[in-house]
Amino acid sequence: MASPLLESVRQEIRVRHYSLITEKCYLYCIHRYIRFHNIKHPARMG
Repeated sequence: MASPLLESVRQEIRVRHYSLITEKCYLYCIHRYIRFHNIKHPARMG
């Protein structure tokens, strides 16, 4: 099950009719960014 953030991004990408490859790339990059910052909320990142 994906996070609510990734699901909302996925919905927005599909509304804009981006390609499936672009969707996968965007979701992968967002996922890696979140993992890189140890799953911290942006408000706590300083």
